[in-house]
Amino acid sequence: MDNALKAKIMISYIAGGIIILLVCFTIVLPAIKRRRRKKKIENLTKACRRLVAESRLAIEYSEYIGYRFIGMDRRNRKLVLVDHSGEHKQELCIPLVQIGDSKVITEKDDSSKLKAVFLELKNKWNNKILRFPFYDSTEDSEWLLPTLSKKAIYWKTTVDIHKRIGGVGVEGLL
Repeated sequence: MDNALKAKIMISYIAGGIIILLVCFTIVLPAIKRRRRKKKIENLTKACRRLVAESRLAIEYSEYIGYRFIGMDRRNRKLVLVDHSGEHKQELCIPLVQIGDSKVITEKDDSSKLKAVFLELKNKWNNKILRFPFYDSTEDSEWLLPTLSKKAIYWKTTVDIHKRIGGVGVEGLL
């Protein structure tokens, strides 16, 4: 075999390898990402169902926000928070009577760009603070920020209304 033929064969092998890599990047990788996302959503759903079944809740208000879930059982007066978005997973069922103060907290980075939006709940008896993320710039798209900020305000208001013993107080009726 002469060198020209060997060079053509080598070029065809390299071209074939590049084509195989392109197929992997365009077909296989998105399929793997879809499978991971589906598995993560299934785990979130299982965690929500398990928490609801363990606490014997009847969720009236609920919302999935990415890999996070927030729900409320008005009758049993409990708030369900499940966060599987980051490395640290959080699964909580909080009685509304334990919530003393609630706030919507925004965090900014060094360039004054909004980094995160949280619903902060403070325990009435031991002053322990719990933060439930609504927006995280590392995981959520920036164009979702206005919607997720409004959802945080909605849930803060909902918690504030239903944490009172009588449900909606006199202020809510006026």
